[in-house]
Amino acid sequence: MVFFYMKKILHVLQSNTFSGAENVVVYIINSLENEYNFVYSSANGQIRDVLEENKIQYKLMNNLTYRELKTVIEKVKPDIIHSHDVRAALLCSILKGKRKLIAHIHVNNNNMKKINIKTIGLLLASVKIDYFFWVSKSCYDGFVFKKFISKKSEILENILSKKSIEEKCSKDNNDYSYDVVYVGRLTYQKNPERLIKICQHILEKNSSLKIGIVGTGDLEDVVKSKINLMNSNNIKYLGFQSNPLKIIKDAKVMIMTSRFEGTPMVALESLALGTPIVSTPVDGMKHLIKNDFNGYLCFDDEELTKSILDIIDDNQLYQQMSQNCKKRFDDLCDENKYLNRIRKEYDNG
Repeated sequence: MVFFYMKKILHVLQSNTFSGAENVVVYIINSLENEYNFVYSSANGQIRDVLEENKIQYKLMNNLTYRELKTVIEKVKPDIIHSHDVRAALLCSILKGKRKLIAHIHVNNNNMKKINIKTIGLLLASVKIDYFFWVSKSCYDGFVFKKFISKKSEILENILSKKSIEEKCSKDNNDYSYDVVYVGRLTYQKNPERLIKICQHILEKNSSLKIGIVGTGDLEDVVKSKINLMNSNNIKYLGFQSNPLKIIKDAKVMIMTSRFEGTPMVALESLALGTPIVSTPVDGMKHLIKNDFNGYLCFDDEELTKSILDIIDDNQLYQQMSQNCKKRFDDLCDENKYLNRIRKEYDNG
């Protein structure tokens, strides 16, 4: 009997929730599970349920610290480490030993454009980082020291499997009546204060509409407080949802008010499910959304509000945009090309 050795890949993240970067890792693991031996490691939290549901091996920590990550690496003994945020990349660069280290940068944070402790740290860590994946051109271009790592950097835009999205969506047999939905972390990056302000404008224009807010994060209490102050039964805070896909599919519009983005996975999910997106014109969203085709990119609150109401009030426009969303998803998501790039870096490790 012939046995084939499967390389062990350790994915390292800081967050304990399930959002964009976490979704990417789960997709990679599920797609390549028959070729590599994967282990997922991050802080313990909501992510545990997702990992167990997907039957993914994991080593969770109380927090992503040098000491705890060192223990994980010693126990797992990976052949390759694949980090998915700047803090993870910094710690992994110290602890990697002779292993290959891939740094996957998912967010175009404004502080990456300036010389500061974070960017200097990533520059120093780049000496030990073997390869960089950046989820968008703006994400790469936004790194102040990009010229020093250009020869080992590649833009690898996020994708998802439409079949997996549809299968997961079909597991939820509920019907949802939300006209507008937000799904994502409630953090500074996502600007939830502005989100709630626009929701208030929407309900002032049409008080019969229903809005659902899905997600958790540092600003969760702020969001709940602002929703309570609105004193409306037509906006609901739904908290964390392990499978929000049917909520997205049943909605007429997905709203996003981010200050910056890479290639947000929830936006790809929305496109796959045929739900038009109205968003602030940031980074990766400019690549996903074409105005008047599959949604709108708007600068100010009045434009955002009007665009959302235009889609809801005009069923013909909604139906056309819904179909265009699915077309755009098909144009963006080439699974074979994406997975082959991942394979190439793993196999060269």
